[in-house]
Amino acid sequence: MSPGSAAILPGLASWVIPPAPTIAAMLALDGRWLGGERARIRSAVGLAGPYDFLPLSEPVHETIFAAEPDLERTQPISFADATAPPLLLVSGRADVIVDPGNTARLATRIREHGGLVAERYYDRLGHAAVIGAMARPLRFIAPVLDEATAFLACDPATGEASAAA
Repeated sequence: MSPGSAAILPGLASWVIPPAPTIAAMLALDGRWLGGERARIRSAVGLAGPYDFLPLSEPVHETIFAAEPDLERTQPISFADATAPPLLLVSGRADVIVDPGNTARLATRIREHGGLVAERYYDRLGHAAVIGAMARPLRFIAPVLDEATAFLACDPATGEASAAA
């Protein structure tokens, strides 16, 4: 798959491969997409994301990624290195849609390559609850929004609240 192209099954891809955290991770980790502009990303947050989902286990995944001859290039984990902005990766331990192991494996790989990453796991939350907890009516479920906002407001070099935030 080349930058700017994608094979998507309308109405299905968002349920099978939640795209937003994968796209956010690819923009933060893979320089192909933003080139020199990638350096402008101070930090990023991934919520319940599929970052390391090979081998493909469902026929629909094979259809979605059929255009890419090298499936490693579809995996955010393949691009983890020390040049990426700091990431906060958030998962629910009760997630049956996206294995929380995706978060753990990406965080481990980033650390192995000298990058900065924070992980946050919510014991009783599933996939939708992690994402839903960002919405005003559901914020009582978990402090996902507060923690993500605090992370994004920090200076990556010091961990202190940034004046730029």
